Amino acid sequence: MVLLPKNSMVSLYSKNETCYNKYWCDFIMHFDGISLFDTIDFPYMIKLDDISRALELFELLDTLHLRNDTASALQINAALLELISMFLENDARDMPHDAKDNPFTDKMKKYIESHIAGNLSVKRLASVMNFNEKYFIDVFKDNFRTTPAKYVKTVRLEAAKHALLYSDVKVSSIPGKIGYSSPEKLSKDFKEYTGFSPSNFRRTFK
Repeated sequence: MVLLPKNSMVSLYSKNETCYNKYWCDFIMHFDGISLFDTIDFPYMIKLDDISRALELFELLDTLHLRNDTASALQINAALLELISMFLENDARDMPHDAKDNPFTDKMKKYIESHIAGNLSVKRLASVMNFNEKYFIDVFKDNFRTTPAKYVKTVRLEAAKHALLYSDVKVSSIPGKIGYSSPEKLSKDFKEYTGFSPSNFRRTFK
């Protein structure tokens, strides 16, 4: 499933001649007066192991949107909230939004962000904390709820998104600025992360 802001350009294709159904839902959502897209990065894409419940919800929305009674309106809101919760519960990006707030995480975050173009191997990060590697990995996973490698990868890809959206730096210059060995490697990881190539991401959202 993909969550995108209104008026985003979208193209679809099939690798074979098999037909498929597409469910499309246009909605506005605020939390305490704040727009959903002010709190969630986009594009937001997840893969569900079991799509049956999502299909039920979309089919329910397809039926309910033609009605104008109060009960249907409440059911629509409930279905939308459940779909949004699927994104939050199945986020494949492992972005550690709820890392514990303590000296370890503060130091790691600052070090990784300030050395994003350099060596961020487990060996290097462990040496920063004066830990052995195995102990460092255990402490990191306990605090960030993900592995050091996945966290570093996410931080670098978020930095690539920021550079694409808020600067005019050439796409080919971005990999070296965020610790990627080649444009090809960044392009592969970026497409898996966002569903777009770096160039298409900039053209679509900048």
